[in-house]
Amino acid sequence: KHKHKKDKKKKKEKKKKKKKKKKSKAKNAGACDQDRFGSRGVVRESDFFRKRREFEAWLGEVKQMPGFSGSKREQLELFREYAEDFNTCTLPSDKYYDLEAWETAEYARKLRGERASTKERTVFDDERELERERRAEAEKRDRAAEQAELRDRARDGDRMKDVREADFL
Repeated sequence: KHKHKKDKKKKKEKKKKKKKKKKSKAKNAGACDQDRFGSRGVVRESDFFRKRREFEAWLGEVKQMPGFSGSKREQLELFREYAEDFNTCTLPSDKYYDLEAWETAEYARKLRGERASTKERTVFDDERELERERRAEAEKRDRAAEQAELRDRARDGDRMKDVREADFL
């Protein structure tokens, strides 16, 4: 009988340990911010074709795999990763949530003349950049001067023509 009691105690201890593990797993289940999960919608594997453009943009820019042409299975695995990032709102840009809306906003920004900052600067060579800007301004001035000179010549030609016609009469 004595062994039987020990076995019961061991079983109870195992059950308690299992319950503790389940509780700790449940606590860790919310690895992402639960308030944000799905705040932009929830993407499933069945949404592959609906989110294809965003997924391809994400593949090319985030995963550095432009024009990915792997197997269907590899593509599906990558889409699952994209869907997880989408659902947990951890994608690096709004572009990957709704590409059409992002493009529309970018176009509107360009129309307003704002600088579209899609990429961060990685090279900080102010000297070269300043020199490039100066050259571009000088070329712009030169082109404007050439056009003004051409207009003046055209006007002078018209005047000479008028003078000749007046002398002829």
